Amino acid sequence: MGLREGFAKSMQTWRKWVAANIDPSKTRVFFRTYAPAHFIGGTWKTGGTCDNETEPYEERTKFEREFWTNGPLLKQVEALSGKVHLLDITKLSSFRKDAHSSIYYVESNQPRPFRRQDCSHWCLPGLPDTWNHLLYATLISAPFSSPQPL
Repeated sequence: MGLREGFAKSMQTWRKWVAANIDPSKTRVFFRTYAPAHFIGGTWKTGGTCDNETEPYEERTKFEREFWTNGPLLKQVEALSGKVHLLDITKLSSFRKDAHSSIYYVESNQPRPFRRQDCSHWCLPGLPDTWNHLLYATLISAPFSSPQPL
């Protein structure tokens, strides 16, 4: 089985479990979409970099396409019709090419690993805090109703 087929099957299995086991009046389920990496000129293994990025992409930037995992994910979330809150952070995060730890994850007195930069994890404080704000806003915008006395 290929990676894409395996991912689609895993999402189907997850959806079936949520549908069978989650009571939305007692439990909230959140699913966060993919957070993109921003390697320029290669990948982690081939010398991709991101250390000279100091500004996010401009608002009018057009990205080529949605990341491939989001299609099967969105299909399964939509099938659950309201049992799952989707935190779609992919496009939001795509703009922040400047927010990766890059070469700055090591102490300043240590050599910088220019051949192996981290362009897939995020600096803190930073973009992951925005994801947390979105989660918090979702939590307080639709609070659970008060339990009814027996």
